[in-house]
Amino acid sequence: MRTGHKPTEPGNQAVSRGVSRRRILQAGAATSAAFFAAHATGNYGILQAAAKAGTLPPGPASTRVPFQVSDFDDEPFDPAAVADGSAGWYPSIYGADDQIGALNEITPEKTISALRLISKNKNKPPKIYNLGEIMEPGMPAYGIRKYEQTRVGPGAPFGDNAVIGMEETIDTTYQIATQVDGLPHIGVADVFYNGVRVAEMIEGNPHGANFFGQHLVNPFITRGVLLDVLSVKVAQGDSAALGEPVDGQPILGNSYRITVEDLLAAMDFGKIKSIEPGDVVVIRTGWTHLFRLDEPYRSRYLATEPGIYLREARWLAQFRPAIVASDVWALEVLPAPEPWSATHFFPVHQELITHHGIRVGEAFVSEELAADQVYEFVFFYTGQRARWATAGNVAPGAIA
Repeated sequence: MRTGHKPTEPGNQAVSRGVSRRRILQAGAATSAAFFAAHATGNYGILQAAAKAGTLPPGPASTRVPFQVSDFDDEPFDPAAVADGSAGWYPSIYGADDQIGALNEITPEKTISALRLISKNKNKPPKIYNLGEIMEPGMPAYGIRKYEQTRVGPGAPFGDNAVIGMEETIDTTYQIATQVDGLPHIGVADVFYNGVRVAEMIEGNPHGANFFGQHLVNPFITRGVLLDVLSVKVAQGDSAALGEPVDGQPILGNSYRITVEDLLAAMDFGKIKSIEPGDVVVIRTGWTHLFRLDEPYRSRYLATEPGIYLREARWLAQFRPAIVASDVWALEVLPAPEPWSATHFFPVHQELITHHGIRVGEAFVSEELAADQVYEFVFFYTGQRARWATAGNVAPGAIA
């Protein structure tokens, strides 16, 4: 995306698509091999050419090809190479003018496929799950973020019908509680997703981002998968991975690094055969139990967190999910593992959002899904109709 480009907005569909599904499905095995090679080596020229030609391949059908695991690592990316374009992070595989990233993968066909997960069973009707934390003053929030809600009214009755009413004023940010980080949220050096520079991102707009705002995210329905890493560790009796229980409930330990092998084990645990383009991947750690107003829970929730790192982010990105989410406040392991603990900050966000256009979900509540042993479900999201916003904290939902 070049300086001076004027952003365009999607039309009335759930999401805009840069490449037709029909042409995607025509991609051959050779192009699929190039897809894996590009993600493993960081050379995205082949993929960009494929996107331009309309032959972007579908995601892999299985997670059990050995090089899909071994070819990914934690090697830090070079911010200078990202900034000057030599790292190949842009233009996006969805096109140089793309505004919505991996949401392009949620096609009408994808939605129909997801809805088929709901079976017709009058003895066991579908159940709806709320994946959002309750927002209230004093809840855990990173840095200077806060949520203040003040009642206005009811005041004195007026009119012959003696009407009274109440409402509230709110001082907050969309980057709080259960949230989906949008594409304007995180960048590298002076570059955001699709090569948009800081200057053009904010020029003339004190209200937010000129590109990729949340008003471009229309409601969507897709497939969701739960990777219940916590239940795997409990079943394995892996005490080294577990932290101090919260009111008798197990949780993963402070700064526990969730590995690719942990994610594969969670897929086996939930009988999930594959992660597919357009999916929403939810990782469970149990840290929902620390999302509380009182101490020491609140401070413990924010001090560190278990999560994935670059190897896992890169491994997940090859499948082109729409969102990668967890029940912690920042998805990635904090602090970063050695030797980067004191020098690297939120690189997983950069890898997923800036590089791949994959949104990051935070504080997704998955306890009820896990209790019901639901590992594959219909995911629905209504978006945050806020122009120029960098995130949305409308609570997502699931049906299973």
